[in-house]
Amino acid sequence: MTAFRQSVEAMIPALRRYARALARDADVADDLVQDTLVRALRSERLFLGGDVRSWLYTILTNLTKRKAAISPARWRPWWRSSARCCCW
Repeated sequence: MTAFRQSVEAMIPALRRYARALARDADVADDLVQDTLVRALRSERLFLGGDVRSWLYTILTNLTKRKAAISPARWRPWWRSSARCCCW
């Protein structure tokens, strides 16, 4: 296994936490993580080095925004939620 793939694999738990925070639904979050991993592994040759973590988070965030725009009735990410944080 290449160093890139090992780095991606090590990031899976963090990606799942981030996706669950964005989607607020475990099933949708797992789908987002799976799509993120597929895109990252398919685009391995495009990765120019640097921080794998930020690259994966960017892919996940962009997928989340795209899915929210395509099917807003299915789920609402945290930035479109009517619930407010107690700190704001």
